[in-house]
Amino acid sequence: MFIVPKDYLGKNYKGYRTIYLYTLDDNSVSKKPIIKISLKELKKEFKVKDFYPSGIAIHPFSRNFYILSARGDNVIVEINGTGDILGVQKLSEKKHRQPEGIAFLEDGTLIITDEASGKHPTMTKYQFKDWSEMKKIAIKTCILTLFIHTFVCGQNDYPKNYISII
Repeated sequence: MFIVPKDYLGKNYKGYRTIYLYTLDDNSVSKKPIIKISLKELKKEFKVKDFYPSGIAIHPFSRNFYILSARGDNVIVEINGTGDILGVQKLSEKKHRQPEGIAFLEDGTLIITDEASGKHPTMTKYQFKDWSEMKKIAIKTCILTLFIHTFVCGQNDYPKNYISII
């Protein structure tokens, strides 16, 4: 399991965001980060001013890491296993008010969950095609009832005990 702290840089890692390995076998966290992401490179090469990781997932085909940022710039950063930044995808702040969770389905479909900064939490699903096409994918809106697990599609004014799945 991987840990990507928003604030804790780790000793002597100023100017980086770090990824640590958590081992379930002995319930321990690596003392040193397994990957360091350069904030300077993110700013210079990709125009990302602030990057505070909130989630991490491994793409099922490329095996690259996708790291979500919820504070600062709302972005997904793709890195390889050695920490090289391969790309950055900015997220719509209107659609992703506070992205906190990221996961991939087996077919490469990307799931992003949002706490939504005091509004209704959302879950957005992006079908895997080409990440350059991410903004163009049409998304169907559904409502998931938390307690009875039924779907109601096309409803716009939902009670507070619903999560919208976009």
